[in-house]
Amino acid sequence: MEEEYEIDLRDYLEVLWKKKHIVIAVFLAAVFSSAIFSFFMLQNQYETTTSVLISPPISEMLGEKAGESTLFTPAIYEKLALSNDLLVEIIDRLDLKSADGRPLPPEALRRQMEPKLEIFKDKRASPTQAKTVLLTMKVRGSDPATIKAIADTWAEIFIEKNADLFASSTAQSYEFIAARYEEVSEELKEKEQQRLELIKANPTTTLESELAALTAVYKNQLSQLHNKSATLAAQEEKLSALEKELSGRSTSSKLDESILLQIAIENKVYLSLEDYLADIRVSVKTLRASVAYLEEETAQLKKEIDEKEAKLQEIKTTLQQLDRDIKTLEDTYSFLSQKLQEARIAKEEQLKSLRIVEKAVEPRSPVGPNRLLNIAVAGVLGLFVGVFAAFFAHYIEENGRK
Repeated sequence: MEEEYEIDLRDYLEVLWKKKHIVIAVFLAAVFSSAIFSFFMLQNQYETTTSVLISPPISEMLGEKAGESTLFTPAIYEKLALSNDLLVEIIDRLDLKSADGRPLPPEALRRQMEPKLEIFKDKRASPTQAKTVLLTMKVRGSDPATIKAIADTWAEIFIEKNADLFASSTAQSYEFIAARYEEVSEELKEKEQQRLELIKANPTTTLESELAALTAVYKNQLSQLHNKSATLAAQEEKLSALEKELSGRSTSSKLDESILLQIAIENKVYLSLEDYLADIRVSVKTLRASVAYLEEETAQLKKEIDEKEAKLQEIKTTLQQLDRDIKTLEDTYSFLSQKLQEARIAKEEQLKSLRIVEKAVEPRSPVGPNRLLNIAVAGVLGLFVGVFAAFFAHYIEENGRK
């Protein structure tokens, strides 16, 4: 078996020796073709990088607001770094063109770019504390100036588009808090102005003084009315008794002894009952007019008192409502003032959360292609093809002979 193997191997070597010109020709053709292609057709490839540092807000780094972490997965960072809208804006700003003169497609630009993500965290930090992210973008191309411009423009646009995304919720709500703060401030001023105008137009102390004075007058007139009414009732009783006695009896008849005694005691100056009766009638008429006047005045005073009490109560109720509104607005104002200050600080932090820590530099030496490697690979492939061609030529000759 070893002898057959040696015979077969010798035959193969003889075939290769006889057809060595084919092997050498194919090998040399592959080497020369690769050399011509590598040195005269392939363009030099250059590479540059730029890095953006994504720092979480200080509150997150200290673990105070762990629930608001702005850290995303690596896939999300890569998606954001090579998003279509970002690439299209780079193409528009730099006016990048393809070989046919049309705007460069985003996919073509994406193939030139390679993001790399590094996440840093202090080993002593708690799991809830946010991490710092370094996003490095590698750009490859044949023009050093163009790839530098692409890298720099990418960093600028990435920061512009994603500053809000990497901010804390406090920083993101700055505009809302500021707008609400202004609304509450204006509303508080309006309520305070309304309260001042209400007090100026309707001073409660003056109204209370007026009400107290009217109440005193009302009580005085009410007391007079009661006294006058009692006097009138007594006089009417006397008048009724006198008229009844005078109309029901003769002039010689005797009046009731108690009435006569009262008349004698209270009215010693009267010469006759007729004179006394006339005076009683005048007194009753006067008292009735006085009582009617007092009743009218008392009713008018009562109406004024009720109106002033209602007005005073309405003013007090309005003031109480305004005081409650002002207290609520003051509490809201204080709360929003504190939140606005926090949001303003967070907003300032947001501007520093994304920073370019490594700017792109224009490369001076190419990183590709590796021409010697291309020639070596082409030579190895040419050698294999040449061997195959030699055996194929031998096979054709042997079949021709047969």
